Amino acid sequence: MTSTALQAQETAPRSIREIIEDLSKPLDPRHLKTRKQGSTNLTYIEWHTAVKYLDLFAPGWAYHVPSVQLVGNLVTVVASISIPCAEGIVTREATGCEESDAKGYGDALSNSEAMALKRAASKFGLGLYLYDKDSKGAPTPGAAMLEQEQQRARQAAPSNGPSRKAVFNRKHNEEIGARFDELVKQLTIRGIKGEEMLREANVMLHDSGRPQVKTRYDADDESAAIICNGFEAWIQILDREKVKDLGI
Repeated sequence: MTSTALQAQETAPRSIREIIEDLSKPLDPRHLKTRKQGSTNLTYIEWHTAVKYLDLFAPGWAYHVPSVQLVGNLVTVVASISIPCAEGIVTREATGCEESDAKGYGDALSNSEAMALKRAASKFGLGLYLYDKDSKGAPTPGAAMLEQEQQRARQAAPSNGPSRKAVFNRKHNEEIGARFDELVKQLTIRGIKGEEMLREANVMLHDSGRPQVKTRYDADDESAAIICNGFEAWIQILDREKVKDLGI
């Protein structure tokens, strides 16, 4: 094989499957951080650590923020990550949000963007197992980890739906409940299944340091508002992708 052929082989883009497999590998414990959130210890990575892992395993990746909104008291940011690979360019988006008057390190906008960046990276496998509340930070191989997460979501949202008692004794107020029902309806129209909504909702709650729920009726006012804001941003992403697919 000539030196030119070797160089071409070395620079050829890898498949998205290979990239996700590498990003899904257990993170070096030195790169993990923990913080106390209520009675829960959360394990996470900082945004600059996510950037370094993407630089290593997904060279040429690109990032931009297509949306920043103030929804009520929450600063909501949509982050988009694109990775060049053998199949083309693969893009995944996620939301991040924080109360505009939250006290702590950093400001609401930068913290929301950092959250959105990490969550978008997790959709390529980076630190995805950290969102598993049952794993206590224990790493699981990427494919098996995703299957376990989907199985738990299916168990948490049985096909026959929540009980009438849960529906009529929801923990959030009527106004938020009406907004929640409409957003769930809109996501359903767009082809999103209940278990997918529940999984996404629990990721949002985890990122916000809130307890996870088994059904949407278990969310209190604050948790329900966080989920609703995330669902609104999700609908915008879906609609933007649809317009893009239509070539408009």
